[in-house]
Amino acid sequence: MKQDQLFQRIIISEMKRTLFPWEIIKGTQNEILLQKFNEKAESIKNVPFFIDDTGSLNINTLLKRAAYNHKKYNISLIVIDYLQLIAAKGKFGENKHNEISGICEAIKGMAQNLNAPVILLSQLNRESDKNPRERPRLSHLRDSGGIEAAGNVVIFPFLKEDKEPEQEDLIVKKQGASDKSKCFQDCLIIAKNRQGRANVDVPIMFDRPMFKFMDVN
Repeated sequence: MKQDQLFQRIIISEMKRTLFPWEIIKGTQNEILLQKFNEKAESIKNVPFFIDDTGSLNINTLLKRAAYNHKKYNISLIVIDYLQLIAAKGKFGENKHNEISGICEAIKGMAQNLNAPVILLSQLNRESDKNPRERPRLSHLRDSGGIEAAGNVVIFPFLKEDKEPEQEDLIVKKQGASDKSKCFQDCLIIAKNRQGRANVDVPIMFDRPMFKFMDVN
């Protein structure tokens, strides 16, 4: 996703749901909505976050850019989207499993050297597609061995779409959403936690049109 698209989603996630800001993405916005969008963009323009949307980065370039930006801007968090797009060019051998393991170890070393946490997104393997309602687990991570070994914490967002009608009504009431089909109760599955409890579900709420995760309370 390009930088301008990501900024657009960030701005929309900060707007009031009653304004229906997702209409901007559809291209059906009115002048009032566009004005509110621009006002919100202006209010967050000085927030210190940076997006590098360069495609097909190899691991060496990624490490160099992270170190440079950390030194220049004192970055406190790095988010990488996503693991399987990072090229290694034979650095860790031709085997895909070894390549993913090597990339994970390199990124973990970067986090330790920069003293900055890294959120590394990853694809799931095809096995997870066979039953979409099945809870994701560590073995569902694509080329999972290296990810399991290197990651301090592994978290799966899990959308629970098969709810009872009464549960849907409660969620909508809490959220104040006008369309209950667009607001689901979800959880974050803590599948691995090196310094705490694992196999724990953390209830959250995901508002799909707003691209926003929220506390249930």
